[in-house]
Amino acid sequence: MGIALPKWIIEGKNRIWVLAAYGLVFGGALPALIGRRWFGSRQKTKDGINAQSAAAFFKTIKEESSIEEVVGALGMAYKWELPAGKTKSSAEFDALERTIKEKVGAKWMEVRKIAQDYDEELHNSRRQALVLLYAHLLRLEVKDAGLKKQQNEVLLQTPLLLNALLNVSVARTWLLPTLAIMRLYGYLAQALPTNASQHLRLTQLPCIKQEDVAPLATRTKDMTDVLHSLEEKDDPRSKDVKKALEKWGHVEIVSASFKVIGERIVTPSSIIYLLVKLRISPPGTTPSTPTELTVDETKKAVQVEEETDEKFLASRLDAEELPSSKTNGGVAHAPFWPGTRKPSWWIVLADDKSDRVVSQPGADRDYRAYKIQFQGPPNTGLFTWKVYIVSDTFVGEAVTSEISLRIEDPPAVEDQPSDDENSEPDEDSIAGQMAVWEARVRAELGAGTRNAAIALSLLWTAFDIIASGPIKRKTIPRGGILTDHSVPLQFDFPPNGHH
Repeated sequence: MGIALPKWIIEGKNRIWVLAAYGLVFGGALPALIGRRWFGSRQKTKDGINAQSAAAFFKTIKEESSIEEVVGALGMAYKWELPAGKTKSSAEFDALERTIKEKVGAKWMEVRKIAQDYDEELHNSRRQALVLLYAHLLRLEVKDAGLKKQQNEVLLQTPLLLNALLNVSVARTWLLPTLAIMRLYGYLAQALPTNASQHLRLTQLPCIKQEDVAPLATRTKDMTDVLHSLEEKDDPRSKDVKKALEKWGHVEIVSASFKVIGERIVTPSSIIYLLVKLRISPPGTTPSTPTELTVDETKKAVQVEEETDEKFLASRLDAEELPSSKTNGGVAHAPFWPGTRKPSWWIVLADDKSDRVVSQPGADRDYRAYKIQFQGPPNTGLFTWKVYIVSDTFVGEAVTSEISLRIEDPPAVEDQPSDDENSEPDEDSIAGQMAVWEARVRAELGAGTRNAAIALSLLWTAFDIIASGPIKRKTIPRGGILTDHSVPLQFDFPPNGHH
C-alpha cells in the first residue's frame, strides 16, 4: 500500500520548505500538544477534579460537618472548576441572591463564610456557583438563558465533586459527613432544600407544588396517600403521579448478615463479607406471598439459598446479577435535574455509637444480594453496628438496620499424638537400642548409689552402639557390664548423689 504525494513535495527545489514543515510539526506542535496534555493531567486527581479542589476538601471537611458545611466545601471547589471567564453578574443574579438570603437566612451566611478565602473574601466563581446551586435547591426560576446554561453546567459537575468529597470522608471513616454528602446527592437531584420537611418531600411527585402540600398534610403520610387522595377526587394529576411512582425506588432490607467463606464462625482479623439482601420496588408494592412448603422442601430451599450465597460470595461481583427479564432502563423521575438520572443506592456499615464508618455500595428470588468486603476487628467480642441504605436520587428513601457481629477465638484443636509417638521403635534400630539402654540406666540409678557405676557403664555402651555403625542385637542381663568403650562421656549425677 502506497501513499500518493503531490508532485511539488518531492521536487528538489521545494525540499527546504518540506523539511521546515516537518520540523515545525514534529519539533514544535507535537511536543507542545503532548506537554499540554501531560501537565494538564498532573493537575487532576484520579477522581477527575482539580488537585487544589481536593486539597480544599481535605482541609475543610470535619468529623462533625453538617450538610451546610458540605455545601460550603463543595462551593470552594468552583474557584478552580468553574472558568473565571464564565462568571458574570447581572441584575437577575443579584435578585436571586437576595431571595436566597431571605429564604435561607443565617445558614446562607454560614455557607458563604465556609467558602471564603483566607482573606475573608468570597471568590466570584464560588459566589456564582453557590447562588446557582441554592437557586436550584429552592426551585427559583432562572429566566436568563446564559445564566440557566451556567446553572446546568454547575449542577452537572456536582456528582464528580461530591464523589471526591465522599472519598475524603470515607477515607477518614467519618460517619456524619459521609451521610450528609450522600443525602446531598438526592436533594440536588430532586431540587429540594437540605432541611426539607417530611411533607415538603412530597413535592418530588409531578405537578405537586409546595402550596398543594398544605391541604394534604393532615391526611397524607407518604406518596401512596397522595395518589389515593388524587384518585378519590378524580384529579387528572393522578395519572402523572402514578406513572412517576412506577419508577420510584422504595428500598427494603430483606436480611443482613456477616459471612466468612468456608467458616461457620468469625475469628479475629478475618476477611468478612457483609451480605445484604435488598428488595427495591415502587411504594405501596407488597412482596409476593410465599407458598407453603413441606419440611423436606424447606430444607432443600434453605440448602439452595446457602449454595447461591456461597457462589455469590466466591465471585468477583459486588452485586448479584439479575436476569434480563427483571432489568429496566432505570431512569428515575427527576424533572429538575438537567439530564436523565439513573438511581443508585449506597450501603454503609457504620458504628453509630462512635460515628465511624466500618467498611468503605437469582432468578427465583424477588430481591437482590450485595456484598461488602472488609477486615474484621483484631479482638474478640460482640460488636453492634448499623447498616445504612441511602439513595442518591430519591429524598427520604433511606433505611437502617441494626446488625451484630460476634468475633470468637478459633476452636481449640486437640493435640493428636503423632505416628512416631504412637508406634513402638524397632529393637534393631538405634531408637530401639537407646530405649532399651535408657530403661536399664533408669533402673540401675533407681537402685541407689552402689549401682551408679553400672549405670555409667551402660551409658558408655549406648554411646559405643551409636558410634559403631551397624547395629547388632544385644541382650544385656540385669546387672551386666559392658566395658568396651574408648571415648570419654560426661555424666552429671543428681545433686544429692555420692561419688
